[in-house]
Amino acid sequence: MFMQSIRRATKKHRKVLLAVVILLLVGLVSSFGIWNSISQGSTGVSNTTGDDITLEQQITAYLEYIETLKPEAVDYSGCLNLASTYKELGYLYANKYSMEMENVPEASQPVYDEEGNEVPLGPVEEAARSAKEAERQTAISAAEVWMEYGKNAAIQAETYYQQALDKAPAELNDAGIANIKASQAETRDMQGDTEGALAFMKEAYELTPDNSSYLVNLAYLEQALGNLEEALARYEEASALYPENASFVAAQASLQGEMGNNDQARELYQQARAMAPEDYNIAYYYAMYIFNTGDYEGGVAELQAYRDALPEGHLNIEQADANITYLQSLADMFASLVVQGGEAVDDDLETENGEETTGEEITDREATDEEATNEEAAEEVITEEEIPDQL
Repeated sequence: MFMQSIRRATKKHRKVLLAVVILLLVGLVSSFGIWNSISQGSTGVSNTTGDDITLEQQITAYLEYIETLKPEAVDYSGCLNLASTYKELGYLYANKYSMEMENVPEASQPVYDEEGNEVPLGPVEEAARSAKEAERQTAISAAEVWMEYGKNAAIQAETYYQQALDKAPAELNDAGIANIKASQAETRDMQGDTEGALAFMKEAYELTPDNSSYLVNLAYLEQALGNLEEALARYEEASALYPENASFVAAQASLQGEMGNNDQARELYQQARAMAPEDYNIAYYYAMYIFNTGDYEGGVAELQAYRDALPEGHLNIEQADANITYLQSLADMFASLVVQGGEAVDDDLETENGEETTGEEITDREATDEEATNEEAAEEVITEEEIPDQL
């Protein structure tokens, strides 16, 4: 969802590794693309000079524009315009948050000896690590302020969308009402309220059941809440409406894999690949699905097959080559892993308590160790420090 997606954008060099962990959780349909397809038009903020402006200047321009709109928010169109402007401001704040998180120092990583035991730090090293971690937490707290500004902007947007509905003209049809309900769902998602977003989206879909973007949003939100059967049913409905859409088929494959139905998942992924052989996202997610089952070389081979089939000069070749290289490095790493005591294993590794840990779980652990310190710790207490009030 909105909040999760921008948090995962904080470190570009970890995107491929993170995909190993989050693939079966998020499906194939991007919430950003869907939300943007139902937005309530554009605001009056524009760059008329032809020069590039900074994100901070854009935010300032939106804040100034909002002040001019407030006196006009007395009727349907005025409230709708102000709501849309607040929503777009919320996305600018989210972008600012992501930019600030890019500058957060990397977390210190433990050092292990040849037997896999963590090497204890001396007093000087421990003090340096503590100081670095304190610096990280300060930077994360400062960045989180922008996220809070984004949530506040989303709250304002939702409020004015509701006022627009309350003041709507009698001739406003179901499609118009549904569009506003969907925008309210979007603002709830921006606030991190997935259940609230789902409730609004259901209202929008019930008003216009032939709208595929609402249907796919319902599937995405159900999946985010862990309602996998409901999400699958929604994607199947979408496929019935648009049988030529390979992304809907691939989304079903992702859900089948998440539910442990590997035969159905593979069949659906292969169907989606055949429907859209040059679609990089589908090829990549299928390769990652194979990789996540523990067939590391098979995942690499699938992506390599996609790359080999591309015509010379295709725009996706560079991206495919980079991910093939990275996945191969992961496959090589897993192949060389040994347990404490030097005993080599293939697919299963012993844990300290004697239970077995699969290579897939190791992928999760490797990818999430740093993510936990970078993102989960950032969800604690937010201090506004020296950043001025924005709303």
